Amino acid sequence: LFLDEIGDAPAALQPQLLRALEQREVQVVGGPIREIDLRVVSATDAPIDGEGASFSSALRHRLAALEIRLRPLAAHREDIGLLARHYLALAFEAAGRPAPWQDCSQDPCHGVRCAELFDALLACRWPGNIRELVNLCRELAVACPDDLSLPPALARRLAALPPAG
Repeated sequence: LFLDEIGDAPAALQPQLLRALEQREVQVVGGPIREIDLRVVSATDAPIDGEGASFSSALRHRLAALEIRLRPLAAHREDIGLLARHYLALAFEAAGRPAPWQDCSQDPCHGVRCAELFDALLACRWPGNIRELVNLCRELAVACPDDLSLPPALARRLAALPPAG
């Protein structure tokens, strides 16, 4: 069972989830008790421990049998170009368009615009991490004209992202 954004789980739900995981059984309202046998993987970018966290410490310890902490995208600046090229290729393919960003050096005209785009991507802090980058790549695949110039709305969106620093 994958529990995405578990850090946002309502406080009222957390004891019920903990009880289900510890007793290995669930009961639907008005239904019989059913045994469950599952492995749980959870993810969050919300703080679930420390000062100000409202997440149940008992549930946190139950879920944290193996904890993997990933650094934010901004801490992986060297990977942003590779990730952007990958997700742009996927997004352009899904949109039924050729992916002009595969190799910026192949076309001198596109190469200039491509370099400007990647400079803009590297200049951002990416508070939404990889999800934000993927969504922007999808927008570019749909909204970017064939000459690779950034539509004004996307240029404003990129400019509005917090600067790296």
